Amino acid sequence: MTSMLSAEQAYALLRKYRIKAINTGLAKTFPEAELLAENIGFPLVLKIDAAQIVHKTDVGCVKIAYSQDKLEEVYKKVTSNAKKITKDINGILVQEFVRGLEAITGSAMDGQFGKVMMFGSGGVLTQVFKDVSFRLVPISKEDAESMIDDTKVSQLLNYRGNNIDKNKIVDVLLKLNNLVQNENIHEMDINPLFLNDNGAFAADVRIVKN
Repeated sequence: MTSMLSAEQAYALLRKYRIKAINTGLAKTFPEAELLAENIGFPLVLKIDAAQIVHKTDVGCVKIAYSQDKLEEVYKKVTSNAKKITKDINGILVQEFVRGLEAITGSAMDGQFGKVMMFGSGGVLTQVFKDVSFRLVPISKEDAESMIDDTKVSQLLNYRGNNIDKNKIVDVLLKLNNLVQNENIHEMDINPLFLNDNGAFAADVRIVKN
């Protein structure tokens, strides 16, 4: 039987394997969101943490708060949109606002080949571009490099002012490979994985364990 981890548990697992994530905290009340906002700084991204809501952006459960005076309005809007779908809500994730190239990575169980790793173009257009490459787990450094090279992401690493270090992405894929092997993962994805001059950072993670 499989079970989905809460966002809190998922981010903790990323930290365990030294996979960097953008600055994130979980608020179960608005005062907690205010405190996180004070520590992280504006603009902020607010998104719902609820197992039944996977595509958060599509249903209005991801919003940006650009300033303190908009925080409560955005918090209430994300919460109310989520409650139209489910009552089972863990809280609101409060995240720093990060810019960068959006990638997707993760793992899944293939009926024929077994556990596979994937990497490709991410964000809200993942399903549109379908620009994803796969390798069998476990992957090597060479596998990780070729996964990146097989996608359009590789063409954008140094395009129009980008200065993204491919080795930082390889490092994430190898750490993810270890996580998937050691933690009895059924499936998981990081989408988006933000890529910028500072490295690669998980912004949204979904993990299902056996």
